[in-house]
Amino acid sequence: MKRLLAIDQATTKTGYALYNEGKLEKYGKVEFEGTAIERIAQVKNWLDKMIGVLTVDGSELEVVLEDIQLQKDVVTFKTLSWLQGTLLVLLQEKHIKVRVYFSTSWKSTCGVKGKNRGEQKRNAQKYVVDAFNIKATQDEVDAICLGKHAVTEDDKVINW
Repeated sequence: MKRLLAIDQATTKTGYALYNEGKLEKYGKVEFEGTAIERIAQVKNWLDKMIGVLTVDGSELEVVLEDIQLQKDVVTFKTLSWLQGTLLVLLQEKHIKVRVYFSTSWKSTCGVKGKNRGEQKRNAQKYVVDAFNIKATQDEVDAICLGKHAVTEDDKVINW
């Protein structure tokens, strides 16, 4: 069985979507509290537990992350960089295949357009409702769309 875990990683609310043999099986979000480094440790521990649960039956697992983007707030950008680096190291240590995609890749696959971030977010939610008949939070929507892109596309990938 091949599973793909798409993660819209953040240090406060992280959305995830699990695809099993290319079909959306489960989605959700997890929330973290504390200082930035405490939240990063919590995300890492959450992902480590997810890996254990998703591979206990010998299933092949691949993880997909969204690449970080330069933020207006440099502190946020640095924090997301620390989080992504931490997750990449964990996945390397666990011998889990990982792909990192730019948000433009999944937006293109899912036909998400918009002049600004708010319009793009609304259009992504509309896509998920239309494609999956799911009304999800924005964190979950981003993970669902990221996963959809990963199961259908292999371009614009950053291979670690």
